[in-house]
Amino acid sequence: MADKNPSSNTNPIKNLGSFFKRLLFGKKKESSSSFYWLLALILFVRWAVVEPFKIPSGSMKPTLLIGDHLFVSKSGYDIRIPFTKKSLLKVSDPKRGDVIVFRFPGPGPMHGAFYIKRIIGVPGDVIEVRGGVPFLNDKAYEQIPVAKEYIEKIPAFDFWDGNYVLKEKIPGARYEEHLMQRYGRALGYLAEGKAGLEAQLGKPCAPFQSDNLSDELKFYKINHICSFTVPDGNYFVMGDNRDDSQDGRFFGFVERPEIMGRAIGIWLSVPLEGWQMQRPFFEATYHFIVSIFKTPFDKERVARIGTAIK
Repeated sequence: MADKNPSSNTNPIKNLGSFFKRLLFGKKKESSSSFYWLLALILFVRWAVVEPFKIPSGSMKPTLLIGDHLFVSKSGYDIRIPFTKKSLLKVSDPKRGDVIVFRFPGPGPMHGAFYIKRIIGVPGDVIEVRGGVPFLNDKAYEQIPVAKEYIEKIPAFDFWDGNYVLKEKIPGARYEEHLMQRYGRALGYLAEGKAGLEAQLGKPCAPFQSDNLSDELKFYKINHICSFTVPDGNYFVMGDNRDDSQDGRFFGFVERPEIMGRAIGIWLSVPLEGWQMQRPFFEATYHFIVSIFKTPFDKERVARIGTAIK
């Protein structure tokens, strides 16, 4: 018997397309409202759950590399009123060792720009930096040298002989240890810096908040900071690339309302250089698009995708 409605199956591809269109957008009259609900969901996720962030510099090597794109948990610490810094609900406090994204607190053209560093001190901690090593309540953060064979297995990390990669242990951190880097040439200035501060300040360290230092003393201060206490509602941060990081040693503390969230994982890693990301918008976009096409053929970059941030 012939089908009473032969037109219903004359074009199965078209029927299948119509099915998915209805599934995604609903009926024609409901399509606009479905779109707005989808848009609202995306905005809610970006506001309250996760926010993408890209790494434009090498200050967090070897944990994070230029070209890494991250997910930042925005609800890990606070639920906030949209488009403000005001907290609606406190979820938890930032911990030592957390990698956080925050607004740059210092003056100048970078004020308000988003930065990423690791929390070294939380409110109430008594911190000191000796030879570039953080101390908590007069006890050094343990730093263990990593064998070159292990370093060579870090995907896409370009290791230079003469530098040092170490595993650092921070008390109270979410993870037992993380990787950090020191430059061999910078370590060669430690004794000179200590002696220079002693000669000019009368002690082998510089006060934490001392903006009136000469350029020479500021260079020495990076590795020799006198004991200080982290105030309530503030955090002290440093980059994992300790000898090449514009961090709390320069700009001071980060206030809690300035913290956007905690970096939790890498969702994309593209082969880019810092200068390419810092070019004008259209040129930087061009370099990014080109790098996207290169990524599937770069096994080391692909290996970084899905990595949790410790």
